[in-house]
Amino acid sequence: MAQGTLKFGDIELNIAKHQASRQGMQLALTPITYQILLLLMKNAPNVVKREQIIDEIWGMSPPSSDILRSHMYQLRNQLDKPFKQPMLATVPKIGFRLQQGEETC
Repeated sequence: MAQGTLKFGDIELNIAKHQASRQGMQLALTPITYQILLLLMKNAPNVVKREQIIDEIWGMSPPSSDILRSHMYQLRNQLDKPFKQPMLATVPKIGFRLQQGEETC
């Protein structure tokens, strides 16, 4: 792992530049979706609970659950939509995780 860079599968996160790419294609992430992806990558391939995402990103002023759902939708559009293989998996009633290949929850 290069300093300041996280990799999982074909996702690369440049922490110093606050940039993410998949298969070399730059992802257009908002500051919140970047933070969510960073958290998921640090824990990949393990599940990150919804509560953990909310606590790490919003701390003492958590948003409504619809706000998190909206950010996850935005992240999925950037991370999965342009590619054949989805990597962002929802674990029903628990949280989210990154996966490689044909894994299912």
